[in-house]
Amino acid sequence: MSKSKKGLKKDFLWNFIAEGISAGQSALILVFISAAMSISDAGVFSIGYAISTIACVIGMYGVRNYQVTDVTNKFRFKSYLVARFITVFASLCIVGIYLIFLLARSSYTNSKALAVILICIWKLDSVFEDVVYGMYQQRGFLALGARTYAVRLSASTMLFCALTLTGLDLITILVIVCIFSYVATIISFRLTYPCVGSAQTDILYSSNSQTINVGVAAGARQILRQCLPLAISGALGNYIGNAPKYSIDLFMDDGSQAIFGYILMPSFVILILSNSVYRPILPGLSDLYIEGDNRAFGQKIYKQLLMVLIMALVILAGGYVFGIPVLSVLYSTDLTRYKTQFMLLLVGGLGYALASFACAILTVMRKQRTIAICYIICSLLCIFSSKILIDVAGFTGAVIQYDFCNIILALMLFAVIAYAIRSSKER
Repeated sequence: MSKSKKGLKKDFLWNFIAEGISAGQSALILVFISAAMSISDAGVFSIGYAISTIACVIGMYGVRNYQVTDVTNKFRFKSYLVARFITVFASLCIVGIYLIFLLARSSYTNSKALAVILICIWKLDSVFEDVVYGMYQQRGFLALGARTYAVRLSASTMLFCALTLTGLDLITILVIVCIFSYVATIISFRLTYPCVGSAQTDILYSSNSQTINVGVAAGARQILRQCLPLAISGALGNYIGNAPKYSIDLFMDDGSQAIFGYILMPSFVILILSNSVYRPILPGLSDLYIEGDNRAFGQKIYKQLLMVLIMALVILAGGYVFGIPVLSVLYSTDLTRYKTQFMLLLVGGLGYALASFACAILTVMRKQRTIAICYIICSLLCIFSSKILIDVAGFTGAVIQYDFCNIILALMLFAVIAYAIRSSKER
């Protein structure tokens, strides 16, 4: 499905705005919690948000990139939706078991566990949006989905920030925001779906469509089976990205957790820009790969990689000059002594973004199992290095863990891509 340059620019713009709001949400809320509530509340929110992120990754099951690159429309949207309900339920069960384990060990109080599960329920709203807006993108309406998501996310974020100033406790705020978010999402679907559902786009009426051969339930089962390696990779990738937070949660205090959350957030700016650059072109990349045009496919990957690296260098330079002073003002905390750790986290953020980009490319190439193997290896490195690094270097050890694991992961994934393209050319 071809798109005009104007359409791609519109997709890029709204996807960038939506990704930016999503990545900045936690940082903005932490600013308000730090100003109006306690540092303990900030620490609870930080770890709760980290756990909710991995719950969302499990709920998404790695389906989005697979869904939007399903250019032959093999599965019905209902199959993707049924699969999403199953994965969201599974993610809530996993989080619940994890929290019960922590409560049994007396690692969490009842109020902390309740706050964490409420944060997860709130954030899982975006998982339902993801499968719907994935269908929008599949039908050529990425901009509409991204714009709607950006508006809903902005509204719920602003409500959360405003409620922190009312004197309400964290749990009450989370209950109110959960209700608001789900109601707003349902209204958004009802308003926007008629525009997409009635659109006669070529993906719906393609002569290559295989939809008629796959029923809803059978399709959901096949999606879950095909995307299992991607789900494993996504969950492990999120663990790798948040491993330092889990290490701090186990071996340090909520104050250290809050500080780490403050200086980590800007590193995700690189991920936002990376996602904004490559996500709109995934269907086009899939077309090139299916057609066997390896040269054009490789050139497009190289171009996107170069753009990500240039943007990362600009962010690193800006972070070195403005990062710590701005964060210190935002969070009303002197972070001057954490400048080295902050810069190291930005470098790790580049590794995280490159790994995400590489994972999307390998999904286009349908090499899900290879992705899973790389993530499993890197996750084992994280698990076995966490306590050692914290014991040896304390807070800085958590930062080193973040950099080491993300950079190694990115290198492994891009090595697989290079090998696969070279092997394909030789054949």
